[in-house]
Amino acid sequence: MKIINNKKIQKAIFFAFLIASAALIIASLCFVHSSWTLLKAQKGVEDQGFWTTLTTKISIVYKKPSTKNEAISVFGYKTADELIKTLLYPDQASGLKYYRDLWFNIQSVNNLIFYSGLFMLALTAVCGIVGCFSRKKYYISNLVCGVGTGIIGIVLSIVTIVRSILLYSDLNSITHDVDIYYKACDIGGQSAGVSQYSASNCLIGIIVPAIYIVFCVGIAVFSVLKYKQTSLENKEVVING
Repeated sequence: MKIINNKKIQKAIFFAFLIASAALIIASLCFVHSSWTLLKAQKGVEDQGFWTTLTTKISIVYKKPSTKNEAISVFGYKTADELIKTLLYPDQASGLKYYRDLWFNIQSVNNLIFYSGLFMLALTAVCGIVGCFSRKKYYISNLVCGVGTGIIGIVLSIVTIVRSILLYSDLNSITHDVDIYYKACDIGGQSAGVSQYSASNCLIGIIVPAIYIVFCVGIAVFSVLKYKQTSLENKEVVING
């Protein structure tokens, strides 16, 4: 096959894979939407989190005489307790745990994307060391590196996609609570301090790995075909020799 034996194409495939791996790292830097910082929590501080921030904000606008009537008008509930009962998790224990876990899950998915990119860059470097970028003939080491790198990339991408989809669902489920927070801030005459809430950044963790799978399949298939071509050429040499 002329395409398989073309060194320029061979180098282009691996350099494209190198760039794609670097793109995962860049994607991780763009993954966390600025509005998600509302959910920020510290490890070891169990009584702090978005649930506490939200319920405190609700209580304040209902307690202040200057904002109570507007709060009742906007939310349609006479007391803060009535409004809190409409939250995704009305009780403190469950609410705190859920939002704290959600924040740490955001960090976990973000780290997964970043370290996947870093790990794949390292594997690509190994491919370069064993000559996958430049060797005219492929040996078993090239086959193992090329196919292994592709398979690991596919597995990491699938895990990232699944976790991003689950996170996307969780972030969409809290829209009602976040809307209440924004409205409470407006009633109190305060800025929410973040941009409009959106869960759309989770698509980065879905689309980018999905595209990356194509590159992984490409490098694995190329390695197999290149190795087969080398084996065929070696047999021909033996027969003709």
